[in-house]
Amino acid sequence: MNVLRDELERILPEFVYFSNTYYTQVKKEVTTVEFLEQQFILKQFFMIIKTYDFADVTNRQYLNSLVCNILEKAILMSDVTELVISTLENTIPNIDSRSLFVSEIISEIMYPMNSEEGQKEEAEKEYQLSQIRVKMNCLLEEQSEAVRQEKFIEADRLKHEIGELHSTLKKLKEAQFSPQQVKKKTDIPTIIKYLDVAAGLLLSPQITCLTPSLKTLKDNVIQELLIYDNDNVRAKALRCYALCCIVDKQCASSGIHIFSTPIFAYQIGEECDTQTLLICIGAVVDLLRIYGSQLMAAPSNEALSESMEEAHERVFAGGTSLTDLIQGLVDLMDDEQYEIQEKAAYGLCQLVLKNDAEKLTQFIGYTLNRIPSTNESASQLEEAVLMTIKAIAFAPKISPLADVNIENIAKFMIALCKTSPEGPNIHKNLASTLCFEIKGKPKNKLNLILSKILLMLDIPDDKVTIKDLQKICDQIRDDVTDRTVLNNIVKFASLLTSKYVRNISVIEETNKKEDDEVFNNLSSRNI
Repeated sequence: MNVLRDELERILPEFVYFSNTYYTQVKKEVTTVEFLEQQFILKQFFMIIKTYDFADVTNRQYLNSLVCNILEKAILMSDVTELVISTLENTIPNIDSRSLFVSEIISEIMYPMNSEEGQKEEAEKEYQLSQIRVKMNCLLEEQSEAVRQEKFIEADRLKHEIGELHSTLKKLKEAQFSPQQVKKKTDIPTIIKYLDVAAGLLLSPQITCLTPSLKTLKDNVIQELLIYDNDNVRAKALRCYALCCIVDKQCASSGIHIFSTPIFAYQIGEECDTQTLLICIGAVVDLLRIYGSQLMAAPSNEALSESMEEAHERVFAGGTSLTDLIQGLVDLMDDEQYEIQEKAAYGLCQLVLKNDAEKLTQFIGYTLNRIPSTNESASQLEEAVLMTIKAIAFAPKISPLADVNIENIAKFMIALCKTSPEGPNIHKNLASTLCFEIKGKPKNKLNLILSKILLMLDIPDDKVTIKDLQKICDQIRDDVTDRTVLNNIVKFASLLTSKYVRNISVIEETNKKEDDEVFNNLSSRNI
């Protein structure tokens, strides 16, 4: 390992030289393909920079200057911006100082100094000053000549004119050294740029609370853009605000309502930008996982009954209902867009399976227990089971759903279906759906979990249903080749047979009792 480190240090050029060589080669005007290539190279460039030793103050100062230059002047993709800002952890480890440093960069992006225009104005002022000085010298000579010739009226006039020129000269000098007036840039690319910079700063793992500079950034920059009339800007502002909420409980108390609003609006049919909705779903889930019941409103009346207090505690401070929010996430699982389905399903999985915040879990459990009793919930629950299982099973490896325990979710959803007044019918219909799913695709990798779910179902004691399911199981056994799936189908068929036999026994026993009663009644009459 030491040999590799020594070899790396030997071949790596000096930091300043390496940075200069690369950055001076960056083109200003490029095609789309060249831009993407440039972004990739820039990303690799800063990943290499992170390997350098920044114990030397010169390297630290140069990297800070380089970061400022690139963030202010270059067009960057958001992930590249975040990487560039993360390199400041090497040069400015103190989070307060780093927050202030990046905030100043954001200010420079918002209020840029136009160097070319400024130079032109300075040159114009210098020309005017030189003209006034020349004219003053000429007037002074004329005044001296008028005094020598005893033309005192003319000399007095020249003196007055010289005085006016002197005042003009003084004003021009003062204007020359006054700060240049700059206007705030409000174009969409600039706003997106400084929001990406803000997000890069807020993503720093060292941030555990909002520093004074971060509070100023939130209040003066981020908040006013939450209602901006541009989907991309609004989505990025919401993301920045969510990052603020993660480290600040007071901010989270208002944020939970802000992020819930688009979910409720979309739930009732209003249009909403997909990216905005995904950010809001992720934000509410993260805030509930971090703060839990701390965001709930405290009862204002000590005399509340226990049931009233429980209902009150299911409402966030400010009025948003946890019940409505969970229902909103459940409804989003049935959305036509896969991204929204996945985000909502993963969020609910995180909330249900979290081990801490027991009180919040109870509230969520209460809310989910209420869902099966609502109108038309039976068909929705029945459809949601297979849809959810498929979403988790076929999620890409990079998806957060890939880490979810699919069996736990299946057990939870089957138990949830059982709490419905239509529970037996839901289980019966699910059994048929799952069997036909396995029969239709006997080699599908999903069949393993589907066959396990069959064993979790509580099939009602219905003779016709049991016989139909047994018939499908017989057909499945002829097609399925996976031994584990086959064993599960055999077990399920065996359970059905036991239930069928038990059902016949009950019927026979009932019939026997009825016959005995009839016989006894006839016997008593004969007597």
